[in-house]
Amino acid sequence: MIYTSSHIAQLAGKGIEFLSAHKKGIVYLECEDVFDLEITLSVVPSKKVEDFLIDGNFYRDDLSIEIVIVYNPDKEKDLHWMNWSLNEILAHEACHYQQYLEGRLPRNGKKELPAQKYYLQKHEIEAQIVGWQRVSEITGDTIEKSAEIWFGRNTQFHGLEKNEWEKITQKIFSLRGGFVH
Repeated sequence: MIYTSSHIAQLAGKGIEFLSAHKKGIVYLECEDVFDLEITLSVVPSKKVEDFLIDGNFYRDDLSIEIVIVYNPDKEKDLHWMNWSLNEILAHEACHYQQYLEGRLPRNGKKELPAQKYYLQKHEIEAQIVGWQRVSEITGDTIEKSAEIWFGRNTQFHGLEKNEWEKITQKIFSLRGGFVH
């Protein structure tokens, strides 16, 4: 099952509804007529984060996606950026699910790669582009602008300096012609 932009919007909308109404907890996100993948969203308050952090993973063993949002309870929830981030990460992880179904998702190696190599893996390039493209659809920004915003807002994950992630995005966009998106 390919998750379309309307599926991703529906899932992100349900996530935002949950975030608006709850301080913490776990919710299962579902789309109408789509039940082949379990998607969970965990919301955790923590004063150790500046604003909020969001991360996600696709797990092939149980066909699931787990999204975790850690937010600072002393600050007002920025639902605009949380929606932006949820759309991006849901599209990204749903792309990994599609890669898995098509036999194109490699098994993770035991060794963790440095960010400069991690983001330039073929399956990651495709998933990054899909995530940024989803955000571009809802914001009207270019995909390049979405990539710039994503790298700028997620330095806590990739640990790259601006000049490093700018080189990576240039490389990603030079390679994107090999993907049908």
